[in-house]
Amino acid sequence: MLVGPKGVWVFEVKYWSGKISYRHGRWSHVKSYYKPGGVPVTEVKEVEQPPDQQWRRMADDVAETLRRHAPRLVAALPVVAEIKGGLVFTHPEAAYDITRDCPCAWGNIADWIRHLGSAPAIAGLNERVVLQILDVLLARHQQVNGNGVTISMDVQATELDQKTEARLREWCEGR
Repeated sequence: MLVGPKGVWVFEVKYWSGKISYRHGRWSHVKSYYKPGGVPVTEVKEVEQPPDQQWRRMADDVAETLRRHAPRLVAALPVVAEIKGGLVFTHPEAAYDITRDCPCAWGNIADWIRHLGSAPAIAGLNERVVLQILDVLLARHQQVNGNGVTISMDVQATELDQKTEARLREWCEGR
């Protein structure tokens, strides 16, 4: 999520390799890899949880949170509840076959950097308003999370990495 002078942006991020397709209202994902022994495998999977629907749920939740918990702000500056963003495909070797009727915006990291860079600033969306939006969204996060503890993604990723390394060491040592 990005919140700044260009609005509120929500992204659903997918690290999918292979060919990603959206046709006739359906997502599919073709992956090629090798099984042990060098046997090539190609899997074609229909995506069970469509990423556009995942993004839409998140964007709608953010907009509803702002409408419910900052009604005066939304009344004064309705654009803050107009959530932008979409799907970000982050695997550097992914290929795309996504038709124009895809129900949300999509792109790779470079596409979104260009798009965000060219998006205009929104009049009235100053630092004070951005901080109000962040305060409302953080309060909602803490309400949903339940523990009231704020953890940065950087700290959470570092902890996950450390736990994984410890489990790998244990596995290698046969414990």
